[in-house]
Amino acid sequence: MSKRIEIVRLSAFYGSFKAIDDMSLTIEPKSVTAFIGPSGCGKTFALEAFLATARQVQGRQHSYLEMPVDPAPKEFNVRMLTAITGGCDPRSPNYALSDQLVEALHGSNRIVVVDEAHNLGVKGLQRLRYLHQRGEFTWTLILSGATIAQALFSADELKTRGEGLVQFSPLTGPELLATLHAFHPLLAASTNDQLRFVDAQYCHGRFRLWAKFLRICLELAPKLKATALNDKLIGVALAACGSDAWRSAKRA
Repeated sequence: MSKRIEIVRLSAFYGSFKAIDDMSLTIEPKSVTAFIGPSGCGKTFALEAFLATARQVQGRQHSYLEMPVDPAPKEFNVRMLTAITGGCDPRSPNYALSDQLVEALHGSNRIVVVDEAHNLGVKGLQRLRYLHQRGEFTWTLILSGATIAQALFSADELKTRGEGLVQFSPLTGPELLATLHAFHPLLAASTNDQLRFVDAQYCHGRFRLWAKFLRICLELAPKLKATALNDKLIGVALAACGSDAWRSAKRA
């Protein structure tokens, strides 16, 4: 019998920064849960914190895999089997791989997370639905992706099972500035105008991009003798990130 997964008041830190504060999440048996939102908004970090807590609290193990765009049925089976069992023989016929996958999931208490699940398209999501309802299904399915909501609700078989949607959005306005000032001393010593400029031109409220920009700034800061963001540090860091925003702004 599949059990409810219930995590109450979860907090998690990124270094010394409190990235998750008081998050609660319940996943009901026989449902599909989707983490949706643009890349870099915290889906993966929140999922990792949730899975670690589920393992500690309930002893639930998990398999984590990413899917390419429109995988063929055999590639789908090989990737699923590799994530769940640790490997398989890709030379096996596809029907044999399907049987192995059904057997591996039968009676399992595992949490299966499919990242970039929107890549699967309707046919791939239908394969997941087929696996999720076969026999004594006790495993939990979590999907994650930028546009997974549209893909999920275009697959009729999954539409009624998508009971949990966890929405992630980029930070904006005062909330973004307050978070950046608390995130790292280099950003704390910077002006709001500087932070707004970098966010508008490159990061767009996505902390994966802010982490990349900050990492480059920290590498450059000693060479440029900078203790906070300044015009030169911002320009060089943006160029290293592949953005020509600073050059365009200077020309304007």
